[in-house]
Amino acid sequence: MESQPLELGRPAYAHHNWKDEFRVSTSYEVETLASTFGNREQYTALDVRPLRAASFSAISDEIKAGFLEQFLARTSPDISATLANAYDFFGFGLGKSWKLPLDCDSTEIVNMTATYIVVEDLDTRRFFEGQGVFLVPPYNTPLLRLNGTTELPALYAVIQPGSMTAGDPNRLVLTPDPQGFQTDVDPPLALGWRVVPVMDCLPLLEVPSSYTTAKVIEAEISGEEYPGINVMPSSQPAGTTPSGYSTFTGQSGAARLVFPVDHNWAEALKVSYVRPGNSGAGSLTRMSGFRPRWSMEVTSLTVTRQEWYSILQAFDSTQGGARPMWVVSPTVIYEKAQRASSTRLVVPIGGNLQDFLNTTTATAFQYDGDWYVNEISAGSPVVGGAGRVTAWNLDMHNTVFQIPGTNLTPCLHRAFAGRFSGALEEKWITRDICEVSFTIVECEDKVPEELT
Repeated sequence: MESQPLELGRPAYAHHNWKDEFRVSTSYEVETLASTFGNREQYTALDVRPLRAASFSAISDEIKAGFLEQFLARTSPDISATLANAYDFFGFGLGKSWKLPLDCDSTEIVNMTATYIVVEDLDTRRFFEGQGVFLVPPYNTPLLRLNGTTELPALYAVIQPGSMTAGDPNRLVLTPDPQGFQTDVDPPLALGWRVVPVMDCLPLLEVPSSYTTAKVIEAEISGEEYPGINVMPSSQPAGTTPSGYSTFTGQSGAARLVFPVDHNWAEALKVSYVRPGNSGAGSLTRMSGFRPRWSMEVTSLTVTRQEWYSILQAFDSTQGGARPMWVVSPTVIYEKAQRASSTRLVVPIGGNLQDFLNTTTATAFQYDGDWYVNEISAGSPVVGGAGRVTAWNLDMHNTVFQIPGTNLTPCLHRAFAGRFSGALEEKWITRDICEVSFTIVECEDKVPEELT
């Protein structure tokens, strides 16, 4: 008799073990067209939506070990006919998608009626209309009994279309409705339960797992988002400026996002200097680019969800690197600089002025919470080893740059035209604290272009 494949199953919930990190990866398919000798680049995104993947460590106590096994085997308990629509899932190819709970984005029920629930801070969590959610009781709650017979570790529902755009932004209208979960479930749905959004994922062919005792199982669960009708939307429309960010219009005439890099100095900032070219037989045969380009691997520790969400919005607004931006490096070029005139910026330079001009395209400084970028166009040495640098549009920043009561300006940071490269990696330590890692590369040319 031919063996039958396991049914991928209806939604089954597994708790994340917070002794380990909850990981989420976001990326875009971006194509780069580079000129070999013209030092120009163009970028285009091949998809309007990001690609996501997630992984977490699931652990089950003795009572719920069987349900974690069912999660891993893509099976689940029977459910009542009245709730069948809420547990529907769509198929693809020869298999079907399964629901990965994003516990890092979970929130708590603070109010509810017979028709809807109210939760906390949806504006910084990955919730959207049509998405499935798990309704999870406190961790030490016994198994839920549905209609007096079926036992479940969590309930499953779907966010109704239109419910997140009407009235309270933290209100969710669910199918089935909260009243049914209060009358048909023991213990009933109540305040304090967690609402966990799900991501529709492709099935996994291998799940590393281990039994710590004869009845307690732990597993590393991963999934890649399925690009279907229930894919999560972008956090920020492409080409728009997220709240809290500014833009700078340089010599290109285009307004670009100003992205200040906030590195976690608990570890070193890794920077590479790359000059495109090739060599063969021990000799340099061709070199392109008039200067080395920066490439930095950044890790930011965000202690609030808003800090993390701002980085994600910047990543999505540039489509993961398809759109250039002005990057403010955490490295400081000068601790102090003399007061500027309307067109000239006089700065003490520790090295050779020409080396400075060959490696630096712009500088930036922060004043009263805002970042100001000055694109460098020319420079000339002055007596005393300093340099007189001409900066683009410096005159419009002059009133801010000349701080009253002192002849010194703020610290000058290195700035450059750059873009994201690769994926945005999230490591959630708690549901609020996240370590975000990403790579930024400098654009080949000083005035970056993009395909539209």
